[in-house]
Amino acid sequence: MSRSKKYVFVIALGVLFFLGFEAGGFQISLLEMSIEFRLSNRSSGVLVAAQQSAVILVPVLFGKLADNIGKKKILFGACITFSMGCFLSIISPVYGILWLSIFVIGAGYSVCESMISALLADLFHERSSKYLNFAQCFYSFGAVISPQILKFGTKLLGWDWRALFVICGISYLLMAAGVLFYRESKRQEVLIKKIHNPKLKVEVDTVSRDGKLLLLTIGMFAYGGLEVGISYYLNTYISKEILRPEAAANVLSIFWIVMIPARFLGGLLHRAKLKIMVCCFGSVFAVLFCIPFVQSFWILVILIATLGAGLGPIWSNLMSTAAQDYNKSSGMATGILSTGCGCGAVFFPVALGALSDVFGLRVVFFLLAAAAALGMTVCAAYRKKVLRNGLSIS
Repeated sequence: MSRSKKYVFVIALGVLFFLGFEAGGFQISLLEMSIEFRLSNRSSGVLVAAQQSAVILVPVLFGKLADNIGKKKILFGACITFSMGCFLSIISPVYGILWLSIFVIGAGYSVCESMISALLADLFHERSSKYLNFAQCFYSFGAVISPQILKFGTKLLGWDWRALFVICGISYLLMAAGVLFYRESKRQEVLIKKIHNPKLKVEVDTVSRDGKLLLLTIGMFAYGGLEVGISYYLNTYISKEILRPEAAANVLSIFWIVMIPARFLGGLLHRAKLKIMVCCFGSVFAVLFCIPFVQSFWILVILIATLGAGLGPIWSNLMSTAAQDYNKSSGMATGILSTGCGCGAVFFPVALGALSDVFGLRVVFFLLAAAAALGMTVCAAYRKKVLRNGLSIS
């Protein structure tokens, strides 16, 4: 691996680690924010929706721009945006400004995530799934240790919810500084010059008419719903249905921890990533369908760990597949998939909440199982299209 590639990969590890750190810490900080600002459950939910709404709106807007002016510039701007959102949240005097700050954080978050995927795809091409899976291990690691660090700081150092955003804000300023030292590849520089020179022709990928990118986007929609739905409803389910509220946080940590080796293994097996996606969605479907019938706490823990293992490699494989298919417009492709993920992350929690109010919490897992079945179906359809075209990717 060249020095330039190593440098970008290290930047990717840092960016994804602190994205995971914010994601894992936000769930804990949300309760403290709700108390300080005297928010109802509905208003707290709107804060969550603010971040996810930015994930829907922003990546697809900046993805195409990144292909035109360079991913480095967009990634730098996204890091600064994320950081400014963090600092705005710290000084927010009223709920309205707090909501705006969370939306700004979501905007920076989503673009950072999609740009890192596109950059790794540009640098590593057919091996991008390998390195993106490895990098995603750091996202999971950040999500696991964030609650523990914040809990330690609150008890021993008197931290409040602002500590999360202080840590993330400073870290992303450092990430932005690191991005400045990265030089775009010569291939990308030539492509940008051609796009801005009307006398030179350049092929720029568009969304394929055979629907492959649509299939991947639907798969990402299903994944977004699964990850957010499981992580947000698991705590309530274990507390109210299994009657083990004291263990809920630890079980959720297991869900995130198991993703780390699963993503690492997914990176090692990157040549079979299409088969892996179909198998992973299939295993998640089987586990989710079984959970409502389980009464034993320890069997449930095993099933939740299996869910983490099944979900682990999916996001990276979907992103790298799209970026590899549309390598001349990887920013656009990964931006569209990020939007699909955000749509799933917004739709499913709302649908799950409405469903659980009427039929109870156990029925929630049948809807999540349906999402996994949808993901398995579209990934199988995508693989069939690839094999029909005679490509080597498996």
